[in-house]
Amino acid sequence: GAFTTTQGADHVVSYQLDSTAAPVAGLTSQGEPVTLVETANADGSFTYVATADGNPVFTLNVAKDGTYDFTLQGPIDHATNSDSLTIDFPIIATDFDGDTTSATIPVTITDDAPIINNVVPLAVDEDDLSGIGSDQSDAVFVEGMFTTTQGSDNVVSYQIDSTADPVAGLTSQGEPVTLVETANADGSFTYVATADGNPVFTMNVNADGTYNFRLEGPVDHALNSDELVLNFPIIATDFDGDTTSATIPVTITDDIPTINNVIPLTVDEDDLTTIGSAQND
Repeated sequence: GAFTTTQGADHVVSYQLDSTAAPVAGLTSQGEPVTLVETANADGSFTYVATADGNPVFTLNVAKDGTYDFTLQGPIDHATNSDSLTIDFPIIATDFDGDTTSATIPVTITDDAPIINNVVPLAVDEDDLSGIGSDQSDAVFVEGMFTTTQGSDNVVSYQIDSTADPVAGLTSQGEPVTLVETANADGSFTYVATADGNPVFTMNVNADGTYNFRLEGPVDHALNSDELVLNFPIIATDFDGDTTSATIPVTITDDIPTINNVIPLTVDEDDLTTIGSAQND
């Protein structure tokens, strides 16, 4: 950018950040406070370098001809539910004999949110349940992962939407299913479903975007329905609180009984009471 300046009798010889101001006060990057260091250059310009924990955040150059430029080099932590943040840089213009005037350079930084591009659906079959399944040839533990385009602030958690109830109306052996969330020290979340104290399933959603589901008990399906899909709405949250959402669909196939053998029966009319000719069988 550039200032439009009406020069006085003595031309402006410098544009410089007001030394009494602190334009980065309270500003953080990835949770670390931002500091700003000024360098006076030989050509009369000033360079302002912002860092957080040694990592570059931005650089502002203000030249003595009134031009200026800003380079963003790292993420800025925005307030929750805020997509933009404006940093005001108060500039003092000084002419040859020391007269001054002031102006502000406003720099608006728009937040970058993550995007979940793909979700791997999961599927299990009740006939593989240990001890009670009719087949037990495949795994009841399945895994998937999100394909996520990270924003400038990396995703720090994937979690079931707290406003949702993915097991509403679900029963196991006629008992209502309840789901309990546990937040783990590694940033993952574990969801345990039970019915009347008996395990039904466990789901883990990890901070790296992987997830898994283990079927541990039967789920009651609708009459004449072989499949039931549970939809788990997931919220991905980045470092400064931006969110995006996706749904993990888990298909549970019903286990139906199979008649494997029939014992044939044989009778003889000659054994009919009073009228049979033999009546000995």
